[in-house]
Amino acid sequence: MEAKRRVNAGAWGRGGVFGESETIPDADLLPVGISVFCLCVRLALRLAALVVCCSGLSFWLGGGLHMGWSKSTETRTEIDEVTGLEYPVTASKYVFGAELLGAAFAVSGGLFGLSFAFCKPTRPGNRSGAEMSLI
Repeated sequence: MEAKRRVNAGAWGRGGVFGESETIPDADLLPVGISVFCLCVRLALRLAALVVCCSGLSFWLGGGLHMGWSKSTETRTEIDEVTGLEYPVTASKYVFGAELLGAAFAVSGGLFGLSFAFCKPTRPGNRSGAEMSLI
């Protein structure tokens, strides 16, 4: 047997469209708030993973594709105008390294993996998806 609930569908409480009351199935099997909360958390975690991944990749690409460790100073060679000799000049500049790219990917993967912890709740009983869609 299926639990039914009587609902007045008409305006101002006068009954259904043609004056009779209608029945709809009882949808209180799963709390709607939990499934909506799980979907929102899953979406938020996946969007956060996407933002972390894209921002880490863009910082690394914008910093010059440095494959080594991060550096806080950069050494470049300049040529003396008078003598024509090359000499090193150290400039204070932060260069993103590959470990920050890896850390961004690790955090992004962790957030994406954590989103699977908020799965859709299992169906109550042994009902098929077709039966659940009617409820």
